[in-house]
Amino acid sequence: TVCGAVGGAGSRRMAPALGSVEALAPRLIAPLERRNRKAKLFSHPLGQACFDLNAEVVEQRVAELRQCGLLEAGLVFATEVRPEAESRNLCASEFRQFEAEIGCPPIVLASLACSHRLAQIRHEIG
Repeated sequence: TVCGAVGGAGSRRMAPALGSVEALAPRLIAPLERRNRKAKLFSHPLGQACFDLNAEVVEQRVAELRQCGLLEAGLVFATEVRPEAESRNLCASEFRQFEAEIGCPPIVLASLACSHRLAQIRHEIG
């Protein structure tokens, strides 16, 4: 069930309202690649909004978690990094490469997103 729609119907940038189970369900939010190592970053919808640096959706997700009575859980929910191949666990070198992304609460994901964007810009301008 939906805990309550948040945001106006005319808002173009708002995400669809979530149900209580969906509010904490992990989802793929970004592929990761560093030094020829690849992995996938998973978090819940609030973590995704933080990683996307989308303030409107962050506010919406926080309101939804509050309405569902899951705000505390949502604010401490930690990210998970999985290997590209689902049939195995992270090896030691992958764990070291993606250590910064493992176990992050949503607020830290926003900082990581900024770091990732800066690295992309540096790569693009040489």
